[in-house]
Order: sequence, then structure tokens, then C-alpha cells
Amino acid sequence: LINGKPEEIPILPDARGTSFSGWGNSGFGVWVYSINPDQPEESVQLLNKVPMASVTHVYKALYPSNRWRDYHDFNSVTVNRPQQAYVALDGVTIIPEVYDLARSNSLVEAFPGKKVYATDEYDKRTVSLEVSKEGYLDNLNYFVEHGEYNNATDKKGNVYIADGQIYIYDAKGKQTGRIEVPERPVTIGFGGRDGKTLFITTRSALYGVIVE
Repeated sequence: LINGKPEEIPILPDARGTSFSGWGNSGFGVWVYSINPDQPEESVQLLNKVPMASVTHVYKALYPSNRWRDYHDFNSVTVNRPQQAYVALDGVTIIPEVYDLARSNSLVEAFPGKKVYATDEYDKRTVSLEVSKEGYLDNLNYFVEHGEYNNATDKKGNVYIADGQIYIYDAKGKQTGRIEVPERPVTIGFGGRDGKTLFITTRSALYGVIVE
């Protein structure tokens, strides 16, 4: 039961077009929680799911970083307009409800008015997208023919793409470098006090690289 009512698992429109759905996994159940790191056990709270159009001001939307679409419908599915979204406690951060949330290994931050990058995991490609003021993704364009799980952008606009190793591209898609990692990288993201440390997760370890 959820809030005293029988649990309902919706079959989302983008469940079609991937073999994971064909294996009987069309109705994944996804729940989103917020946690205060200073009081993790006391602060766990289930986030509400509301009509996405009802969120009048979106600061940030979180979308799957990678989608495995083996029916080659990545381009159309990625720019679908989700009907529902989970809303954070701040009221302006949302996670649109899409089928690929159940499988993607990380999320990308989509800020309205800024470019965001996502990965076509099956076709090994990274694309760029624009973010509308409502938090929807639009105007998909091919960025580079590399991509697997995750990407990160530094303060200069350079894009780091995890695909066996980590490939570095400038904002125009020109490769400018590569970071060799002892293990296959899965998720990457910038952090640290100055935001210059690229953190890298692999199957068995966590790495950090200072990027100037």
C-alpha cells in the first residue's frame, strides 16, 4: 500500500521500444526520496509525484544520463514530454517520470535555457539537447560518436564522456584529450571545494582526477 491505497505501477509510453520491456519489465516501479545528509535516517521522505505541467517554475530537471533503446527510438523518446514528475522539497527541482529512470545508472542536470548532454547507450553516441523553461528536452543534435553511461561538463564548457576511458571534447565537439582510467568508468561528475576534481566510479573503486 502507498498512503493507504493499493500500489499502482503505470506502464509508461516510452516502455515500448526496448528489449527490457519485452522481457516483462514494462511496469517498473520507481519511487524518489529526499535525504538530508546530516540526518539521513530521520529525514528520509518520499517525494510527491504531480502533473509536470503544474510546476510553474523549474530550476532544474533531472533526466536519465543514458538510455538503452535497442529498437533505435532514442531520438524520439528522449524528447517526449513526460506527463508526471517527482518534485523535490524546494518545489523547483523535478525528476520527470520516464521509463528509463528504472535502468539508467545516473542522472544529468538539465537547467532551463542551457544545453545538456545525454547518451544513446545502444548506438554509442552522445547528443546535445536544449531545455525549455518547463523542463522539457528539445532540439536533439548529435554531438560525438562516443558514449556509454555518463558525461560531465566543466566550468569552461568542455564535455567529458565515459566510454571505456574518458574522452574530453570542447563545446564544438572537437576531441582535446583523454583520461586513462584503470577500470571502465561508469559515472563521472565534478566536485570538490573548487569544482575541479572529476570523480569517477567504476565497478570496484572510486577515483578522483584534478582537472585544471
